[in-house]
Amino acid sequence: MTLASPGLSAEAASPDHVHLVLPRSGDVDPCHQGEVVRQVPPEGVVRLLACTFDASEAAVSTGSSAEALQWELTGPASFEWAGTETSEDGLAGATVSIDGLGTAEVTVRLCADDTCSSVVSEASVILHIVHSDPPPPECSDGVDNEGDGFGDFPEDPECSDAEDSSEGFGCPSYSGAASSCLASGVTIRYTGDRFTGAVAHARDECVIWRLVKLKKVLPGPNRTLGRDYTGSRGIWRIDAFPDPHGRFYAVAPETTVTDEDGTEVVCPRDRSVTIFIR
Repeated sequence: MTLASPGLSAEAASPDHVHLVLPRSGDVDPCHQGEVVRQVPPEGVVRLLACTFDASEAAVSTGSSAEALQWELTGPASFEWAGTETSEDGLAGATVSIDGLGTAEVTVRLCADDTCSSVVSEASVILHIVHSDPPPPECSDGVDNEGDGFGDFPEDPECSDAEDSSEGFGCPSYSGAASSCLASGVTIRYTGDRFTGAVAHARDECVIWRLVKLKKVLPGPNRTLGRDYTGSRGIWRIDAFPDPHGRFYAVAPETTVTDEDGTEVVCPRDRSVTIFIR
């Protein structure tokens, strides 16, 4: 996660004003530290500090006045706690829990009263939430992503090298009635409330009404979390369970279909890349 503060904001003409900062370890004067850039895991917490001052930059305590703080947050994060009044040193803290990837904005307002009918000053901080450490390639992540009994390179014959990003399925050789084996593909993404993707293939017969299984990578055999059949455009959707974490991928099992000429076509078993949800 990269956390970037746009700087301190205040209303210069106001007798009192508020700053919002992301304090760093060891800060002697955190309220005037300026811009902060930091990386933390997406599932971590961020601690913010609101600092109230008067026009001469002396600390102002709202605990002994009618003034109060009001906090607002938008984006993939939530408040664990936020103070509504500052101490004698003019300080009040807030703890924000990061709930996903994206951009969040935290705003604190110094209000003339506890109902915030009039805003004296406000300040904001933008949180850019990204993976600080991307997952390693599947062929060197120490996991049997396919669940086929073979681990990373060189044990897994479908890994070209240790940097191969997918323990993907190729198109196998057949000696049965099927006359052809055409390459296909499966995509996957997580939208916050569901997993979705599509099956692509050179033949429509291998796209429509194709079974797709959602898998989670576990120690030992991988677990099937849901199933869906594609529609006319090859789209599949599986609702997410609460708070998913870990590695997930989608698999379209092998199937044999007959085209309009009566020719049997093997739609090979294929899988998506593995996505990592922290």
